[in-house]
Amino acid sequence: MENQQDLIDSKIAMLNAMVDELPCVVIIHNIQKAFQVEFMSTRGIEMLGITKEELLSLGEEYYQRYFNMEEAVHYREKVAEMLHKADGQQIISFFQQVR
Repeated sequence: MENQQDLIDSKIAMLNAMVDELPCVVIIHNIQKAFQVEFMSTRGIEMLGITKEELLSLGEEYYQRYFNMEEAVHYREKVAEMLHKADGQQIISFFQQVR
């Protein structure tokens, strides 16, 4: 039986096989690890000017380095609340300011 991290890695590998064909930046955060970045598409990594390894090693510093922390706190709380409610009808919309 796969553990949770193996399952996450497997799903990311499936996504990674096609994500660079999408006209956007795809980011996967692990909410169980304080919204730590688990994956970012090549387009996003190139826009940040860092390597995948550097990105994944940032942990919480990712938010401090690239985001307005006043805004990040609010949308992270809203997303976490929505996920804990597990209400498939709830929608959260926000614009993210990136440095």
